[in-house]
Order: sequence, then C-alpha cells, then structure tokens
Amino acid sequence: MRKLSYIIGLGILFGCWACNDILDMDPENSVTFSNAMQTEREIEVGLGTIEKKIRDYSQDNQRIKPARAGRFASNIWGNSEQTLDQPYTYALCDWGNIYQIIASANIVLPYIDQVKMTRERRNFYKGQVYFFKAFCYYELIRRWGDCPYIGTQVELEPIAKSPWTTIADSAIYMAQMAADLLPELSQATKCDGGGISYKSTPVRGAANTLLAHLCAWKAGCKYLASRDENDYDEDELWQRAETACTDVIWSEEYELAATPEEVCTRVLVDGGKEAIFVSVFRNFWNEVGSNPFNVYATIYTTYPVKPMVGPGENRGWDAVSYQDVKAMYPGKDQRRNAYFYKPDSMNVQVVSEGGTPLYRDAFLYKWRKCVLETAGNDKGKFITFDQNMIWWRLADVILLRAECRCHLGNKKGAIDDLNTVRRRAGAADYKNTEYNGDLQRAIFKEREKELLLEGERYFDIMRNNYRKLDLRGNFITLDDQDFVDGAFWNAVGSAAFVRNTLMRQNTFWLKKM
Repeated sequence: MRKLSYIIGLGILFGCWACNDILDMDPENSVTFSNAMQTEREIEVGLGTIEKKIRDYSQDNQRIKPARAGRFASNIWGNSEQTLDQPYTYALCDWGNIYQIIASANIVLPYIDQVKMTRERRNFYKGQVYFFKAFCYYELIRRWGDCPYIGTQVELEPIAKSPWTTIADSAIYMAQMAADLLPELSQATKCDGGGISYKSTPVRGAANTLLAHLCAWKAGCKYLASRDENDYDEDELWQRAETACTDVIWSEEYELAATPEEVCTRVLVDGGKEAIFVSVFRNFWNEVGSNPFNVYATIYTTYPVKPMVGPGENRGWDAVSYQDVKAMYPGKDQRRNAYFYKPDSMNVQVVSEGGTPLYRDAFLYKWRKCVLETAGNDKGKFITFDQNMIWWRLADVILLRAECRCHLGNKKGAIDDLNTVRRRAGAADYKNTEYNGDLQRAIFKEREKELLLEGERYFDIMRNNYRKLDLRGNFITLDDQDFVDGAFWNAVGSAAFVRNTLMRQNTFWLKKM
C-alpha cells in the first residue's frame, strides 16, 4: 500500500513540472517508486514545484472564502456574505488544492534521506518540507477549522477530521522544525552554490513568521475551541509567538521600506527587504493567465490603474469612500496618498435630491503595476497585475508582536511596536486616550490601516474576537456556540466526501443543509 501511495503521489507532483525541469530528470520510460529522485537537483526541482503549487493556490478565487466577509468596504450592508446570511451551498469550498500541496511535500520528504548530500543541505530541504506542510495546515484551520491530518504518507484510506486545535499543535511543531533547520536568507543557496533568487523559497525568517502566526492563532482563537479542546495555556502561546516575531524583527535580513509610497511601488511589486514570504508573479504573469493574485486588488482598483474605466463610473459594493479614507488616515498619515489616488483633489461632493452631501468613493492605488493590452480593439484594457503575491511583510510581524505584547501585559513594548509602524507612515504616535484606552483595539485598527485589503482583516477579527464590533448581521446575532460549531469557517466542499466515509460536515453548516 505504501509503495502504491507514493507512485500515485509522484504523479501529482511530477504532473505540473515545467518541461525544462523534466529534462533535468534521469530519462526513463516511466517514473517509479525507486528512481523518482536520485540527485540533489531532483529534490530541488520537486520543492520548486511545490512553490509553484502555492503560487497557483494563491490565484484560486475560492481561497478568499470566508475572508471576504471581513474585507473593508464602505457600501456592503446589503451583501449577504457580509451578514452570514448566505445559503449553505454558497459557503461550500473545496480544499483539494491544499491537500495536493501536502501530498507533494510528503512525496519529497523520504527521498531527502536517500540522496547523498551534506547534513546542511539535507536540513535545508527538510526545513522546506516542514514549512510547506505547516503553511498548508495554517491555511486549513483558518478557513475550515477542523480538517483531516495527513501524516508523512499519501493517504488512500478514509480519514476523519481532527480538531483544529490538534492540527494547530502539529503545524506549530512543523513550523518550529522549519525554523530550526532553515538558514537565514543570505546563507541559503541552491544545490549549485548560487544564491536563492526568490523569497518563495522558505528560509528561517519565513518559518518564524509562520510559527508566530500559528501560535497567535491558537492563543487568540481559544474561545472557538470546543469544551474538551480548550484546556491550554494561551499565555505560553502568546510568548512563543512574541519570541518568533522578535527573531524576525531583529534579523538583518529584513527592514521596513522608508515610506508607504515605497510599500506600494517596491514592496508590493517585487518584495524588497520588507517582504518575508512571496509567490512570484512579477514578469511571469503570462504563465498564470489573468487570474488575480489578489482578488481585492483586482475588484477595488479602477481608475486610473485601469485606464478604460472612467473616474465617474459606478463603483458598486467593493469600494472605500473618501470619508472613510480621511477618517482612517488623518493628519499627516502618508498612507492616505499612497494607498489611494489623489484622495483629496479627486473627491467630488454630490448633493442628493434630499440635500444630503454624498462623496465619491476613493480610488485604490495600493497596487498599480499592471499589464495592459497593447493592440487591437482592446488596446489599453487591463489584463492583470504584474506584481508578486506578498504573503507576509515586516510591518505585519511588528504589529503582530505588538498584539502579543499587549496580551502579555507588556504595554510599553506593544506601544513601541505600534509607533514603529505609525512613524514610518508619518502618523501621530499612540495616545492612551485612543479607543477609550483600549490598546488591543488600537493595534487591531493599525493592522486594518497598514494591511488594508491584503487579506488579513477577517482573520484579525476572529483572533481578537471582534465579530460584534467589526462584522454585521448574523455575525452579531448568532450565539457563541454557533461560532464554536463553525459559523466563521467554510463549509466543506463535496469533493472531500468522495470515497471518504469518515468525512463529516462542519456542524454549523450541516444544520443549514
């Protein structure tokens, strides 16, 4: 059974290798269990394929379920996904692409011990495998909660879901292993001795960032654990997350960009030193088609990035009003004029029939490097963004450490971190009168401002238990038990039930079937 499992898994892994990579493999009539990976180069190619699978996963429009329920927008009161009032079928989401990444990582792992190489190289490759698996389980527990745990083999037998807290423990262990085994970015090399070209290859900083997020997730979401799964010390987890954040912040490998404008023109384009983990789309957009790496960027962005869209056209649900922009980024906060296109001069006041002053929505300008049609009737039409997908950047880690320190009672340290991000933006330092003296709330709101539409707000709401403050509709009125039962999470897609007699639906969504 084990041999058969690996042969099937090898088909999953090899099926998406680029032609040039396949030519580097030892030529045989078919890939078998015994000859799949015989050289270090072949191990490296296999891991590169997993990087590509993560890039493909970032394009999956379903990936933003359920996170889009927490996106920041000014005109979303009638949207059912914002109120948790959508039907069961709308909440269905397939997790198969994530489990394919896990299966691919399991395929590579045993060969790392079989191929002759130095201990340092072996640790580098094993660390990457541990990172990829921990990354996948982090995505799974945030988006589906309870889910099946796959060990070190490609599973063919039915397998039941495990509690998300148990999955988190396994992911934390793997992220720690990755952090212990992986080198710093500047010390990481390819098997031929050349440097690492892209931050899509996991290194120590990425592993510590993942470890910090995992620990913070389990700590902050303890209220979502079932009664027999919530007997753990969240302070220990907050401390562990704080330590992992500090490792990244103190590293010479990363530094904040000088200004919010540089965040837009450099960090969110090709990474720069602020980026920690990246999926590469820049200059490779034609390989992946027009599917967006960031759905929010594509939907919210109109004029002037999309030149065929006029400034006066109706924006619909997905937009941020000028008034909200002005309130979020007051005074000298440079993010107002970096994240949005000329928000003060482009604002136009319109008076409604009832005499109420209305303000035009602001024009998102956070992502602006794009590819346009160059010929034909569609010349000038927007195709896609020619920018990398930035999973994590240093500002995220600094504000996450502020959150950890707040929970641990280190108010001064938390404020120092909060002010580090504010000062980069030219915003005023924190005052203890803000948000009625609620420092945790101030840190949450700063993450909302800094990471606007980067996909973290919904999960920040969950981790801080702010559903009654920042969501609406049934998110407010449902009982706490409904959220323990899975109201925050996706319903498990139908494909997961095929030939898996042990699979069960999320309890909350099962009641709505």
